[in-house]
Amino acid sequence: MAKLVFALLCLNFFASVYCRDDTLTSGSGEAVVDAAINKIQSSCIFSNDKHFMKRIAAVNTNYGKDMKNNDGGIWKVKLHMLGTVKYYCRTFLRRYCNAISRVFNIDIGKLAYKDMDIPLKSSLIMRTYLRVYLINIPASKSSQAWLWSILISNKGASTFLTKNTIKPACFSPKLDLIFAIDASSSITGNDFGRKLKFLKAVVGGLNIGYDFVRVGVIRFASVADVSIALTSHSDLPSLEKKIDSISYTGGSTNTAAALNLAYTTFQDDRPDVPKVLIMITDGYSNSYYSTLIAANKLKSKNVTIFTLGFGHVRNYEMRSVASVPSCTHFFKMSRYAEIIAIVQQITRKACESPFIVDGTATDVFSRNNKLAPNGYTKVQRLIVHPSNNPKGKTTIRVNVVCGVVHVYTSSSYPKPNAALYDDKSSASEGVSAWIHSDPKRKLYVSVVSEIRPNSANPHCTNPHYNISVNPQNTHIEVVCKYNGVERKCTDDEIMELFKHLFDNTNHPDITNPCTNDNIVKNKMRFPHPNYKNMFIQCEITGRMEIVTCPASTNYNEQQSVCNPYVAPPSNGGEFNGPNPCTRNAMVGGNFYFIHPSNSAAFIQCTEQGIPLVEFCPTDTIWSQKANTCVANSVRSYNPCSQTSSVLFYSDPTNNTVYIQCDENNNAFVMPCPPSTVWSQAGQTCIRDVTPPSSKCDPNSCKAGEYCPFPGNKKAYYICDNRKLKKVDCADGLVWDQELLTCNFP
Repeated sequence: MAKLVFALLCLNFFASVYCRDDTLTSGSGEAVVDAAINKIQSSCIFSNDKHFMKRIAAVNTNYGKDMKNNDGGIWKVKLHMLGTVKYYCRTFLRRYCNAISRVFNIDIGKLAYKDMDIPLKSSLIMRTYLRVYLINIPASKSSQAWLWSILISNKGASTFLTKNTIKPACFSPKLDLIFAIDASSSITGNDFGRKLKFLKAVVGGLNIGYDFVRVGVIRFASVADVSIALTSHSDLPSLEKKIDSISYTGGSTNTAAALNLAYTTFQDDRPDVPKVLIMITDGYSNSYYSTLIAANKLKSKNVTIFTLGFGHVRNYEMRSVASVPSCTHFFKMSRYAEIIAIVQQITRKACESPFIVDGTATDVFSRNNKLAPNGYTKVQRLIVHPSNNPKGKTTIRVNVVCGVVHVYTSSSYPKPNAALYDDKSSASEGVSAWIHSDPKRKLYVSVVSEIRPNSANPHCTNPHYNISVNPQNTHIEVVCKYNGVERKCTDDEIMELFKHLFDNTNHPDITNPCTNDNIVKNKMRFPHPNYKNMFIQCEITGRMEIVTCPASTNYNEQQSVCNPYVAPPSNGGEFNGPNPCTRNAMVGGNFYFIHPSNSAAFIQCTEQGIPLVEFCPTDTIWSQKANTCVANSVRSYNPCSQTSSVLFYSDPTNNTVYIQCDENNNAFVMPCPPSTVWSQAGQTCIRDVTPPSSKCDPNSCKAGEYCPFPGNKKAYYICDNRKLKKVDCADGLVWDQELLTCNFP
C-alpha cells in the first residue's frame, strides 16, 4: 500500500501548483534558461542555435544567478542590441519579428530595456540580435567563442572557452539507437571513414550494455544491410572495433530500404525504452515518395528520427524524414569538420528522446532507472498518448530508492521542467509521485531525478527509480503530518485537501461551461467572465475550476494559455478585397500575402483570419518570394535565376550590400547593417573584422588568431589580449590548423 503524506501547514500551496512559467517572470537558473531556449527552438522561427544561446547565458550571468535588475536580464542584452533589433524589425527582420508576435504574443519591436528582466523577452532579443549577423550559427565551441568576443562582449574568446560548461545529459539512460549511414557513390571513402569516427564519438559518451544503451548500424547504398545488430554488443570496446570494420561500398542512395530495414531491426522487447534513428546521408534518395512512406511507417512505431545532411541534400526530404519539429531534428552541414562539434548536441537529444506510453496500457513498467552521480541530475521524458477512456484518466506512479524525483507535466510544452509546467509531483523514499492525465489529451512528462546526498549508507547500493503506468494496485493511505507526527486524516481534512477537485458549487455567479457538448469537442478551458487574469478549467466529469494566471499575464482565449498582454500591431485597416486568410493557408504557415494594387503594402492575417493591410518601410516594396519588404531599386546586374533556389547573392562591386531576388527573379540591392559586410558562404551580413589568422607571434599576436601548440596535437593556442593562451581539444580530437578547429585524427 502506498502512503500519501500531507503537511497540514502547506494546504494552500498544494492547491495552487498549476501552470507555472518562470520564463514570463523575473526567474533565473538553468531550468529557466532551458525552458526559454526550448520555447524558441520548438517554434522553428530560427535555425538551430547549437547550444550558443545556453553558453551565452552561462558566460554572461551564470544562468541569471549573477544578473542585476535592469541590466539586460539573463542574457545581459545591451542597450545597443535592443536598438539594433527594434530597427531591423522594421526592415529585413520583419518576418521574424512578426512570427515572434504571432507565436509568443510579444511585440519585440516595442520592448523597453526594463523588459529584459523577463527571461523569455531577453532570450528573444538576444536570438534575434544574433540573426542580424548570422543565418546559421557555427557548431564548434571555438567559433562561437570568437563570435561572442566580437558580437556580444569586449572580453577575449578565452573567457568564453573556459567559463562555460554544459553538463552531460546521458547518465545511464536506457536507449535503443540505430545509425543509418550512407555508403553510396555520392561520397568518397575518406568521407565514409569520417562518418564512422562520428559514430564512435557518439557511442563513446554512452553507457553501452544490454540493460542500458544498445546500438545498431545499418549501411545503405543500392541496398541496405545490418552491419551491427542491435543486440550484438554489450560493451564499448567491442562495439568500437566492429564499427571500424564497416566497409565502404558505393552505389545509388536507397534511403527507403534503410528506413524499412530499421523498422524490422527495432525490437519490442523493451517497450519502456526510447527508440532513436540517426540517419547520415550526403545525397538525394532514389525515391522521395518511397522514403517518405518508410519514414512515416517508422514514426508510427514511435521511433524518433534525426537526419544529418551534408552538401547538396534535398532539404525538404530531410525535414520530412526527421521527427517533428524538424528544425530540432534535422542538421545540415557544409563540411565534415562541423559534425564533430554537434556530437554533444546529438548525444543529448538522443538521450532525452521520450518513450511513448499508450494511455490504455495496464501495468507498464520502466524499472531500475539508475540515478545520476552525486551533484548531477538526470532527465527522462515520456509522452502519454490519449486513452479516450471514458471511465477515467491515465495514472502514472513513480517511486524512488536513495534519491528524490520530481515529475513535471504539461499538455502543451514537450519539455516541462522546474520552470515551466502545468502540474508537478515529487517522490522520495516511502512517498510516491502520482500523475493523472486527461484521457483525451496528449501529456508530456519529464522525470527529473537526483541522488540523495547521504546515499553512501550501506543500504543504498542501487540508487534508482521505477515508473509504472496504470498500476493495478493503487490503494493509497492518506496520512496527515503535524509537527512531525503522522496520524490518520479526518474527513474534513481530506475534503479541504482535495476541494479543488470536487468543488463545483462555490461560484454561484458563474455559469458552468463544462457541458457534455463542450467536453466531447475537447473544449476544456474558458475565459473567466469577470477577470482577464483568470480562466475556467474543466474536468472530464463536468466540474469546473477557477485558475489564476501567473503574475503579469492574462488568459489568451485563442491560444488557451496565459500570456503577457500585447496590444495589436498598428495597420492600415482591414483589407476589403477577397480574403486570402483561409484556414488552409494559415495551417500551412502562410500569414502574409501580396497586395493586389499597392506594391508598397502587403496583407497580414491575424489568428482569427482577419486580413489587415500593412505598409512597407520607405523605399521598399513587398516581395512574396522573400516574404518580406525589399529595396525598391532593380539592378542591371542580375544573378537571379528560375532554376536556382538561392535568394541572396554578393554584389561584385560593394561588399557592404547584397542582392536579393524576388518572385519574378528581379534583383534588388539590400544594405548590410553598419560595420558589417556580406558573406556569401554564410548567406548573411557579418562583422567587418579580420578573420582568424593561422599565424601567431608569441610576442604580439592579434586577437582572434589560432595556432598549433608545440609538441601537443591535442591542444592549440588562441590569442587573447596579445597573449597566447592554451586550449585543450575534446577527448579523441586533435587540432586541425587548416580548418582552425579540433578535428578527428
